[in-house]
Amino acid sequence: MRRWLAAGWLYLAIGAQAESTILTDADFDDLVIRSERPSLLLFYNPLNASQLELQRVWEALGAQFANHTELLVGEVNVTSEGGRALCRRFRVKSPPKVRYFHPPDETVRRYKGALQPEAIGNFAKKLMRRKCSLSRLRKCTRRQQTAMREYMDLSVEELEAEAAAMEEELAASEAARLALEEEVERKFDEAARSALHLEAVEAAEGEELESVRQAHEALMAEVEKRFRSLDEAQREERSLREEYVPHLQLVKMAARHRASLKEEL
Repeated sequence: MRRWLAAGWLYLAIGAQAESTILTDADFDDLVIRSERPSLLLFYNPLNASQLELQRVWEALGAQFANHTELLVGEVNVTSEGGRALCRRFRVKSPPKVRYFHPPDETVRRYKGALQPEAIGNFAKKLMRRKCSLSRLRKCTRRQQTAMREYMDLSVEELEAEAAAMEEELAASEAARLALEEEVERKFDEAARSALHLEAVEAAEGEELESVRQAHEALMAEVEKRFRSLDEAQREERSLREEYVPHLQLVKMAARHRASLKEEL
């Protein structure tokens, strides 16, 4: 209890400056997965009064590390649409839950320590000291070291070309998915208008009823087909990101490392 009271006083002392980064499904990959810095994340429910104290402590923790470029303190509101998407993605149930990310690993890991300010603060400092890079391989896990060695012998030009190729493929996948989303929206609007027209013809018992019904059924079949195509495109894009994003991060890290060595020469 004393620890929570001390944390509460810390929050009050920091006041309006107490702030952690609010994360949603829309910006998670950019701020966490593609970042070179470790992240410490709180999944919480603001509608649960018992979790608000932890959320306030988290904001104080965010303020404490606000000027550190080697750690992101983030929070996910599990009641928001973007927060629910992240819960599904990382299988977070029964908040509050704390997760951490140690790049260039693509895995978001579970924090297994106590949900107490002192314990969380100490873990944040430990996580910040574990920043992995090519110049600090001892800070990397064995899995990270194995992945990095694949790129260590490539030149800056080769690394930059590989990064550009992956980014181009990711951009093309996203563009294809966005185009399908627009097409589905157009078809859906067209089907809605067709349904209204069909209702009007049915009410008037017009001679064209059968042809209008057939046209509407054909349009609904087309909408369903477009939805299946969109679902497939979304899965392909997600799969491509899961495969490429961690490697893209490693390639860029290796390119910067190689470039810095050339400058020193």
